[in-house]
Amino acid sequence: MRIYRFHYFITIMHSTDDQYDHRHSHSVEIITYVESDRAEGEAFDSIEGFTRDYLAYFDQKYLNDLPEFKADRDQTSKNKATIEQVGHVIFEGLQDKLQMHDLNLRQLMIGETPLRMYTLSRKGDVK
Repeated sequence: MRIYRFHYFITIMHSTDDQYDHRHSHSVEIITYVESDRAEGEAFDSIEGFTRDYLAYFDQKYLNDLPEFKADRDQTSKNKATIEQVGHVIFEGLQDKLQMHDLNLRQLMIGETPLRMYTLSRKGDVK
C-alpha cells in the first residue's frame, strides 16, 4: 500500500447571502492523500487525472448555483458554500470517484491560505 500526495488550486465563487450581486471569489488550495495498491509509476497519472476531472466541476463556478450548495431561502441550510462545506462536498464526491477505481482518499486539506487549512479524513485515518 502506498500513499500519494497531490496539490491543486481551484478558483471558486460564492456569496454568503445567496445574492449573485454579492458574489466574490477565492483561490482555494486543496491537498489530497490517496492510498493505492497500483504498480509504481502507474498511480500518479491515474490519481491525478481522476482528481483533476472531478475538481474541474467546481473550478471557476459560482457555487451557490450548484445543487450541492443550494441554500434554503431562510439561510439556515447546512449547504451554504463555506470552506468547511466545500471541503465535505469535495471529500465525499472525490472519495466515491476514486473508490470506483480501487483508490482510497485518506485525507483532504482545503483552505484559502496555507496558514488556515480545514482537514478531513476517513474515520480512523490520519488526524
